Amino acid sequence: EASNTSTKVIRVKIFRNYSAEFIEPFLKYYFGTRGMRCEIDFGGFDAFQQEIIEVTDLNSYNLDVLSLTADALIDGRHRDASPEEAMAKVSGLVEHIATKTAASVVLNTLIRPLLDEGSASFSLQPASQTHRIDDYNRQLRAFVARKSPRCVLVDWERIVMFTGLEAAFDRRL
Repeated sequence: EASNTSTKVIRVKIFRNYSAEFIEPFLKYYFGTRGMRCEIDFGGFDAFQQEIIEVTDLNSYNLDVLSLTADALIDGRHRDASPEEAMAKVSGLVEHIATKTAASVVLNTLIRPLLDEGSASFSLQPASQTHRIDDYNRQLRAFVARKSPRCVLVDWERIVMFTGLEAAFDRRL
């Protein structure tokens, strides 16, 4: 990473519930090819709700982008949460963030179960995880559309549909 003090600096804070450090080299390369330097700060693993609520001043970070990855709200240990409950938590966190910083907020959809839970064949059964994640994604897309341009959506589900399963996932990891 070149340290040129005259280049524009993009500051990114990533609140997440998974190991996201792998994205750092890509973001630095991406912004570097555009003549910008990228500084990335990762929140603690699976502590995003507490960190967002406890932070007193996100403006002190001088952020350009804040990324909130909230898949833990509907998956994993919260798999019994309804899509509405998960969306209420996400919208509450985004509203709280909006009072603390002017940075753009990046949210992401979840990828529906591809091999377990019946895959797409169970998407019409309301009790299936496939259906619940689809419902959450629809609500998230509508929420981001209402909050645009402040909120931006990375739609992983659509990326997988466009690129195909084999191109979207590196099975070597």
